[in-house]
Amino acid sequence: MTTVGYGDVVPKSTAGRLIGGVLTFLGLVFFSLISANIAAFLVRRDVEGKEGALGDQIKDLQAQLDRIEQSVERLQVRETDGQRMPRIRKRP
Repeated sequence: MTTVGYGDVVPKSTAGRLIGGVLTFLGLVFFSLISANIAAFLVRRDVEGKEGALGDQIKDLQAQLDRIEQSVERLQVRETDGQRMPRIRKRP
């Protein structure tokens, strides 16, 4: 970052110190923006990869739910003692 070691040239006037402080601050802001953009890029790639796997799991669960609903409908069609079994409400 910014260090002052033996023999370094440092500003002595108030204006010079103010300019040095502003430049130090701007350097920190610039470094922060660069590192934040790199981190956002890496996180975005990771999240996009997980969304694809999650989407596949949701599709599999939807297919299982559809099969279960079809099985329930087949069971409802069967008659018991001459009476039709009550219908179960379907999900929206």
